[in-house]
Amino acid sequence: SGIVQDSDGISEYEECKLKADFLVNPRPEFQLIETMLWSKKTGFFLLKEHLRRLKDSSLYFEFHYNQKHLRALLSELKKQFNAETLYKVRLLLYKDGSISLTHQKLTGVINSAKLATISKFRTSSKALFLRHKTTNRKLYDEEYRKYRKSGYYDVLFRNEKAEITEGAVSNIFIKSGKFYYTPPLACGLLNGVYRRYLLNKRPNIKEKVLTLKELKNADKIYLVNSVRGINKIDLVRNTE
Repeated sequence: SGIVQDSDGISEYEECKLKADFLVNPRPEFQLIETMLWSKKTGFFLLKEHLRRLKDSSLYFEFHYNQKHLRALLSELKKQFNAETLYKVRLLLYKDGSISLTHQKLTGVINSAKLATISKFRTSSKALFLRHKTTNRKLYDEEYRKYRKSGYYDVLFRNEKAEITEGAVSNIFIKSGKFYYTPPLACGLLNGVYRRYLLNKRPNIKEKVLTLKELKNADKIYLVNSVRGINKIDLVRNTE
């Protein structure tokens, strides 16, 4: 089983849901984000998918976006890279079309099992900003920093219906028999580029509403992120 101990936290729902109000009452200024992996083998991993998502969000939020200019900046940036090194590249797109690119070296994408837990805060399946990758993610950032300090790989969220949605920095997949399942976007989550890629390429991956019961009964649980890769995790109870 991919779960170590069950976790409910349902009794804390009313007490904690107010902290998630940023999801439905966003701050007025924000930027669009894309975070990419670069390696000599793949170049900018899933670049086409990253740029597609950035374009979709820029159209939705009416951000100026010049893809030709961005591609030129990325071509210049990769000239600085060492072919033997993996890099994490963070892209910020501002409303006026300005672009910020930063990068850092990665020691490698490790695929060994990790620990994750469930946040006591609920999100809303109707929240607009959960469907776009932006800097408007205060709750996710705060919870991620808190649990990383405690040694967790990621922290998972549930919506107002107690449906599993996603990790702070990952999409979630479970393996059950011959099939893999991941929550549908209607639950309130980001359509991660690796998530979308896997759904398009693997016929044995399906969308399905997941609850803690499904996680408890799963053969395996994976967290997926285009920079970190595919990582098997064990879910442990949130004892807060």
